[in-house]
Amino acid sequence: MLERVISVAGPINTVLGLIVCLVAGYQQTMFVREWLEDHAGSAGFLRRQLLSILAICSQQCSERCRRRRRLVRIWTSAFFVLFVLEILLVFLASDLPIHRTHTILAGSQSPSMSTPRFLRAEEAELIRAMVGTSPKSNELLSVLPECLVQEMQDGRMGSLRFMALESHHQRFGEKIAEAEFLDADGVLVSATINLDNRGELFELDLWKVDFSPLKRYPKPGDIKIIQSRSAVRSQPNAR
Repeated sequence: MLERVISVAGPINTVLGLIVCLVAGYQQTMFVREWLEDHAGSAGFLRRQLLSILAICSQQCSERCRRRRRLVRIWTSAFFVLFVLEILLVFLASDLPIHRTHTILAGSQSPSMSTPRFLRAEEAELIRAMVGTSPKSNELLSVLPECLVQEMQDGRMGSLRFMALESHHQRFGEKIAEAEFLDADGVLVSATINLDNRGELFELDLWKVDFSPLKRYPKPGDIKIIQSRSAVRSQPNAR
């Protein structure tokens, strides 16, 4: 869900930033021109150039210069706010899936998790419903009964980490399916199934939008499938 928000907000923020930057530059140019007209009209060329640099901090300002300087500060502040927001969006977009409360970084250590166990019936039912239409469904679902999982420390929202069937270093590889459903309390829950770097089940990532504990797993009929396909493999981040 948040991936879609960022994919829309990113370009909009970039365009707004460019527009605000242009307006701020125009206001600054007009301020310098008006200040020089009002306070340095008789100065020589070199002195006017020096004064144009210091004008924004000058205490000597006519009324129109004060109004213009106020606009310069407003538009410049708006630009820096959008610039910081752009950096934040780029940072969030660089780590997929972005909505998780625990970021999976390539080569990072796993967060604290519970004792390994087999999937419960309701957990397996959710995974089957999400992966069922994927080209990899037969391969993934055939090993489901023997999969061991660990509960992730995500505030009891229900996320699970799959243990590798064979001994190898697991890293996030790709998102294979995404769905949404309503919890028993009516709060929206986003569910994502991820594969590891070898194409094996890696994680069932559940995110409840109010960060409260999950009350129940959904029935297959209660799930809205957003994506169920072999996703484009993400590029691991350099660390």
